[in-house]
Amino acid sequence: MNTIKLVAFDIDGTLIPRGSQVIPENTKQAIQELQRQGTQICVATGRSSFFIQDDVINTIHPDFYVTVNGQLVTDKHFNPLVEKRLDLKESLMILQYCKENNIAVGCKMLNSIDVYHDYETFWPIYLHGIEEQKNILVNREHQPLLQSEGAPFGIFMIGKDELILPLQNKLTSLTLSHAYDGAYELFDNSVGKGDGLQYVVDHFGFSWDEVIAFGDAHNDIFMLEKAGISVAMGNASQDCKDVADFVTLDSSDNGIAHALRHYKLIQ
Repeated sequence: MNTIKLVAFDIDGTLIPRGSQVIPENTKQAIQELQRQGTQICVATGRSSFFIQDDVINTIHPDFYVTVNGQLVTDKHFNPLVEKRLDLKESLMILQYCKENNIAVGCKMLNSIDVYHDYETFWPIYLHGIEEQKNILVNREHQPLLQSEGAPFGIFMIGKDELILPLQNKLTSLTLSHAYDGAYELFDNSVGKGDGLQYVVDHFGFSWDEVIAFGDAHNDIFMLEKAGISVAMGNASQDCKDVADFVTLDSSDNGIAHALRHYKLIQ
């Protein structure tokens, strides 16, 4: 096995247990040990860059951010390096469908989440009730669709399964992915976290054999399949566990540190 030079972490359910906003202390210590050894750290998330938890930014200082499932890659200062937007025509169709079927919907833009229907339902669920984060949302319910910045990087929907799931039959370039109960997101089916990470791997001149990746959900699978070593959290979905080289403990139970010790990457 080649020396590991880059570690890629999903955030929700991996770095940070779901329902929390902070990284467990043992995970922070494990990552800081990696950094003292000179290992590069990247986070790969479905979140927009401006919605990444403060604890991720301020305590582990990742070298790169792969955001919106690989659609937008930034450096450590959140300067965009790679941008891949959704198909505009298909995005407009989805927003119109959401309006007609009373589905709360927001678009992931470069610097905001633009909400085009049912803002009052969208914000407390998407932000988990944290009013202080409402500044990242823009209420565009009464504005023309997607005329501010063009096509989004991702689309997030909140509503009844029986209303959202029929969208699958209308999609051509996009994939519908379950986020959590009553919530779904859409991303380009030709792009994934692995594609965003490819930029980072190439930037450093590494090979994928020098990468270890951690994840817990379906949108982590492509990244896990490409990495030299892939780790699924104990709380991961079964399809995620099925492709991983190693299934560690839960994110809330020392899972990252356990896996890094298993592979002798930290003491």
